[in-house]
Amino acid sequence: MNLVRIGVSVGLKFSRKAVTRNRIKRQSRAFFCQNLAKIVSGVDIIIIVGKGWDEKVNPGVEIGQILRKNGLIKE
Repeated sequence: MNLVRIGVSVGLKFSRKAVTRNRIKRQSRAFFCQNLAKIVSGVDIIIIVGKGWDEKVNPGVEIGQILRKNGLIKE
């Protein structure tokens, strides 16, 4: 059985406010829950959100683009 392990880390450099960091983590987890069947099995994915991440864009959009670019989402 091949599993997909996912970790999301949002640092203090992104935002000093815990509410903002937790919102990004929640939205990221929601993206992975909705698209788990499409992700290639047997991979470990770590998302580290830093200073350059756009706070106003839904993280699911950016994560989806990154995963497609790297071939980790089955179409």
